[in-house]
Amino acid sequence: MENEPKPRNILVIDDDRETCAFFEGILERQGFKVAVAYDGKSALDLLAAEAAGGIDLIILDLMMPGYGGYEVLKELKPTRHAAVPIFVVTARVLDSGTVQLIRAEANVREFWTKPVDIKKFIDKTHALFGTQPPKKKQP
Repeated sequence: MENEPKPRNILVIDDDRETCAFFEGILERQGFKVAVAYDGKSALDLLAAEAAGGIDLIILDLMMPGYGGYEVLKELKPTRHAAVPIFVVTARVLDSGTVQLIRAEANVREFWTKPVDIKKFIDKTHALFGTQPPKKKQP
């Protein structure tokens, strides 16, 4: 149908496979398409190969071996993906100054410490896209 909203594509970047599966399951149940990268370098390679406008949101872990979240944020700046909204998620407790620096990045929309509040996460994701959670199916 012409009036159906375009599917939203979300990239989850986290070195923990269980965390990726967690976000993937939640987001797919909300009607989003999800791609996963287990490290920053793979994520940047995926984004470089992605058609312009192919990713609508990035869920980014900060602490990953090799290319971590900080490097991904830095590498995205000069690319066509510089404006893609990012939700930063980390298990590391950071001082308020560091959190403010990360939040100051133009495309960082949310900053969460794990474990993430699922309801808030879903609400913020739908608010970003102007979408609604899918209606529950009647038995």
